[in-house]
Amino acid sequence: MRRLARWHIWLGWLVGVPMLLWTLSGVLMVVRPIEDVRGTHLRLNPEQRPALTITPAQITAGPGQTISELRSFMQHGRAITLATAPDGRITRYDAATGAALPPLDEAEARVVLRSAVRGGDQVTIIRGFDPRNPPLDLRKPVAVWQATLTDGTRVYINRDSGEIEAVRTRWWRFYDFM
Repeated sequence: MRRLARWHIWLGWLVGVPMLLWTLSGVLMVVRPIEDVRGTHLRLNPEQRPALTITPAQITAGPGQTISELRSFMQHGRAITLATAPDGRITRYDAATGAALPPLDEAEARVVLRSAVRGGDQVTIIRGFDPRNPPLDLRKPVAVWQATLTDGTRVYINRDSGEIEAVRTRWWRFYDFM
């Protein structure tokens, strides 16, 4: 009987501790609104999208390649057209002239950040990532700029499109850990 009581106590600990941790983490996750976790409250409203001023015929994806999607919008007071190839590759074009634009550099990424995210002017560090080695909390194989804000929020800006890929708050990282 003593042996059975000892097994019963250890089995209780083995089951009870994970149940307690799941309950506590669940309560903590319910306390915070999901919008705060996802950082949607940090994103600013996008600018109005203008009419397409260049035609798809003016944009070439390269010899023997096709374009699966075209989008046109305003980016920092400039009309931009994004051409997406079937393999997911994105190329930016100036919508007024049809000229291909290079990927975003760090200075342009900072401008995007200031205009698209609340607190985007409070950057502590900005780092570039290659699509073959993306940051762990992004989980997308795309070339991005990772901007870390003073409050610990990380914002990912796509180098090819110039759009915000993701906003990762400290709460998001906590939820991800849980």
